[in-house]
Amino acid sequence: MIIWFHFDNGSNPYGVKTDLELFKMIIAWNVTMTTTKSFQCHSETPAYYKPTDYNFKKNGLREFAKEYQRGSSELSMSYEDLAFWGAFFGKYGKKYGLLTEFHENGIC
Repeated sequence: MIIWFHFDNGSNPYGVKTDLELFKMIIAWNVTMTTTKSFQCHSETPAYYKPTDYNFKKNGLREFAKEYQRGSSELSMSYEDLAFWGAFFGKYGKKYGLLTEFHENGIC
């Protein structure tokens, strides 16, 4: 599945094909979910964060999960989309210690 990122400044959309590319984009940009397969990028995350920092990535994933929850409640999602996002949040939630929080909030 290709997930598209569209930028406010009008530059060409960027498509990601792997979980790792998707994860890098969601922690690097402030995004809004427009469809289950596309996001609008508003601005980069503040430069004072270190993208290699564990807590930066954990908080970025948590914030994206909130956006996903908001977006998914407003959009109709196929079983394919639910399976994809469930697997994504399961994988990275486990890696960053957020799996229990995601389960409690119905994200995965």
